[in-house]
Amino acid sequence: MLAAEQSEGGEARGISAEELLQTCGVEADGYAIGRTKVFLRQGILQELQRQRLEWIGLRAVHVQALMRGTMGRREAARRREERKRAAEMARRREEEARRRAEEEARLAREAEERRLREEEEARRREEEAKQRQQAVQKARALSFQRRAKKKVRGRLILTLTLILTSPSTLTLPLTTHHLPLCAPHHRST
Repeated sequence: MLAAEQSEGGEARGISAEELLQTCGVEADGYAIGRTKVFLRQGILQELQRQRLEWIGLRAVHVQALMRGTMGRREAARRREERKRAAEMARRREEEARRRAEEEARLAREAEERRLREEEEARRREEEAKQRQQAVQKARALSFQRRAKKKVRGRLILTLTLILTSPSTLTLPLTTHHLPLCAPHHRST
């Protein structure tokens, strides 16, 4: 039995040797079928073997084509995935470089702002120091003026006291130009 077929009763039946030889294209005078053997003329066996090898070769080519296609698709998918991974890595590197550049720019801006604030603070402190120094100088000047006026007033009072207490002053007229121009400051204690 070379190949099984289903019979109408559902049983498997084999293809007879005669049907097989006819399917392979062997003419009826090229073979003889005995009870247990098949006898072939010269050259028929080689032709059948050639056909068998051709059939096997075609099937092998078909299987190879299927396998090459499958392997090619796998390789293409692997390469696509590799390109995708490489593109993702490049995108991540670019993103990281962009983030790093933004961070460096932010730090530079912050450093510049800090420097400007420090310069402004130094200018403000310097201006305050100048204002304090001017206020101190003004206060000293006022203090010196007050002392000078006080001395002048004291001398004037002393002079007036001497003039008023001496007997010769009665004949001298008292004028306003001897008096201080500003009102005396009263100290509260």
